[in-house]
Amino acid sequence: MYVKDLQNILSEFTGGKKGNAINHAKIYVSLNPGNVAEVKKIEVQTNNIIGDRASLRVVLYPMHEVPKLII
Repeated sequence: MYVKDLQNILSEFTGGKKGNAINHAKIYVSLNPGNVAEVKKIEVQTNNIIGDRASLRVVLYPMHEVPKLII
C-alpha cells in the first residue's frame, strides 16, 4: 500500500457532506489476529538500499501497552 492509497481511502470518509468524524478517529495497527494497538508515532524514513526504487517509507510505531482484544 502507498500513501496515496491511504489518502484515497480516507477521502471517502471526509469528502462531500459526510462530516468530519474521521478527523477524530484514533489509528490502530493490527499486531496479530484479534489484537490491535494504537499508533504512537509515524515516521517518514529514507531508504538507503542501493537499487531499490522506493526512496522513502512510512513507518507506524504501536504503543507499548497491552493490545486491545477485539471481539
